[in-house]
Parts: sequence; structure tokens; C-alpha cells
Amino acid sequence: MLSNIIVPAIAAATLFNGVDAASRHRHMHKKDIVYAATEVEIETVYETVTVIAGEEQTAAAVAVAATSTASVQSFYAAAHPSAATTPTAAAAAAATTSTYAVVAEPTVASSQTTLATAVKSDAAVDVQKPTTTAQATTAVPTTYAVSTTSEAAATTSTKAASTSSSSSGSTGGKRGLAYNDATLVSTIISAASATFGWCYDWGFTNGGLTANLEYIPMLWGPTHYDSSWDTAAAAAVSDGVTALFSFNECDNAGQANLDAATAASYHTQYLGPYKGQIKIGAPSITSSESTGLGLSWLSEFMSACGSDCAVDFANLHWYGPGGEAGAQEFISYLVKANAQTGLPVWVTEFGVTSGDEEAFLTYALDQLDNNSTLSFVDNYAYFYLSTGYLMSSTSSLSSAGSIYASAS
Repeated sequence: MLSNIIVPAIAAATLFNGVDAASRHRHMHKKDIVYAATEVEIETVYETVTVIAGEEQTAAAVAVAATSTASVQSFYAAAHPSAATTPTAAAAAAATTSTYAVVAEPTVASSQTTLATAVKSDAAVDVQKPTTTAQATTAVPTTYAVSTTSEAAATTSTKAASTSSSSSGSTGGKRGLAYNDATLVSTIISAASATFGWCYDWGFTNGGLTANLEYIPMLWGPTHYDSSWDTAAAAAVSDGVTALFSFNECDNAGQANLDAATAASYHTQYLGPYKGQIKIGAPSITSSESTGLGLSWLSEFMSACGSDCAVDFANLHWYGPGGEAGAQEFISYLVKANAQTGLPVWVTEFGVTSGDEEAFLTYALDQLDNNSTLSFVDNYAYFYLSTGYLMSSTSSLSSAGSIYASAS
């Protein structure tokens, strides 16, 4: 005897989750706080399954196929077409006490004024290091040779990119600006008593920058490479720009997401041709202390890249508690990074996730500018030049912005 059993197959919808900066990303580029709105449609599909009498138990144990449709609206900057497939498969995210900024992947476009969107997470999340590329186990050196750059590249340049023109304000120095909206650069410079020496926007076309400030090009990830990167890099060398930035947070699945060996290969391919002509940063890293992330990832990268690696400085991101105690924790992290790598340091994203931001900035800026034991810190940029961060509006500085724009 035959009986018919109708088994409902419930569709599952996957929700997209964005995490902060904070970089820092934090580069997203990765920058205003934007929350991804999602709309999920669940479709129930009924299937008729024929079961032989007496075998209902077996049939009930059979897994039911599910059909799902999910409509997700994202306010993030559109991903680069070639980045539709994640370069490596990241392991499941594991919650830790470490909090850092995550930057949304920028588009490659003629204008990058809307290049990126930062997403700040309320909960700290560390993503396990991708493991799709096998690596032989090798001893990790504690210090690394710094590639030799030409005299012109080694000397800090105050010459702005060729597309920039002058604006009021003081420029020159190691304090920098991370931005998405280039018009805000001129705004903060005109209101500043501090000296700003450089800026970047997680891309390499400057987004219409008009301020007389050195612009540092960045290749956010291998999927963003095309011939225009070579054009921008060559122009930076010709213009006497100080440095080039490599990939953004390869140790973060929400960012460039590359294992160390793969990142080393791409870095050599795309940044290596400019070795000795301009300073080149290692891929930026998060401040996660989990195995395979942060400084651990950087050690693996340097080993994979080899003794002739085109790296002149470490590129660090840090996010943590506020107040003077938080600032001391931040400074300790920089000292640790310098001791481990033997490299000069650029801090291209740092920020406060809780606590007193003003006290943090006041203490940290004084240390970065005036403490001779931190002379290994070549440059730094707080996260970041946008409303809700260093700006309270498009024309006014926030309290944190006022401190950052003041001489320390």
C-alpha cells in the first residue's frame, strides 16, 4: 500500500554582516558608519514524497531539500567586478576580546569620493586566517631586512601628487588624514594649527583631492589591480611621493582576505617593480592577537616574501579602549610591532572603540609627536576624516577632530 506524505522545505536566508573599523581599515577604505539594511523573503516549497507503508520512519529521517530566496539591500560601496569570488576561503569567525575596524572594499573608479563605507561593530570579531594555500613550516625570523630605497625616495617629500593644488593651512609632518571625501581634507587643514603631512583614501586615484598635501597611493587588494595602478605608482615615483601602500588587512576576511603566501606573491608582482625607487609598506594588518592574524600574519608574510622582499615599513591598524590607559596600550602595541619586525612603522588606522576618546587622543598624539623612543613611528593617521568621526558635519570639526587638528 502506498501513502503520500507532504514534507515542507523551509528556505534559509543568509544575512550579510558587516564589522567595523578600525581600522582600520577601520578601508574600507575602509568611511561613515552605515548599517546594511536587509530584506529577507522566505519561500515555503511543498514536495510530495511517496513512501511505502512501514517505511515512514526511514523517510522521516531523510534530509529535506530547501529552496531559498533572499533579497539583500546593501549600502556598501560596490565590489570590484573581479572580486565577486572571495580570493580565499576564510574559516568561521571566532569572538575574542580584540576589536578592530573593518573597511568595506572600495570600487575602482575614476572618482573615489564615495570609495568606501566603514562599518563599526558593537561586538569584537576576529576572523580566522584563510588556509586555502598550503605553506611549508619554516622558522619565523624576529627581524627583517629593509629594502634599500633611493635617496630621493628615502627623503620625506612634501610635494603633493600631480593632481593636487594648493590650499590654506599647514602641511608637512607625520600626522596624516584618511578620507573618502576629498573636500574634507581642505576643510580640516584650513582649521588646523597642527601640521598635516600626507593623506590617503584606500585607493590610488585621490578622489579629486585639491589640498596641497602628499597623497599616498594604495593597491587595496589584488582584485583591484589593472594598468592604472602602474600608471599611478609610476607617477608617485616621478613626483617624489614618499611611499606606496600594499593590500588592506589581508588577515581580515572582510577586507583583502589573503593568506600570507598568496599575499607575498601578489605583493612581489604588483609592488616589487618599484622597490628601490620609493618606500613600500607591507600589507596593513589588524591588531588581533589571535594565531595567524595581526603580527602573527605579518611574520608569516615576511617569511613567505623572502629576504629580498619589497618592504620598507610595517603598516599597522589598531582599535581599542579609550582614555590614557587605552593610549598606553596602543603605544605598547607599536613598540611590540617594531621590536618584532625591526621595521619602521606607519599607523594608517587607529581609533577608540569605547571610553574617553579625547583623553586617548591627547595622550597618544603627545607621545607620537614628542616621545623620542617612538621615533620608529614614521607617520600616523587617526580613523578617520568623516562626519561622526573627526567631523561633526561637513563644515565643522568634532571634539576629537579639534584635538587632532591641534598641535601637540
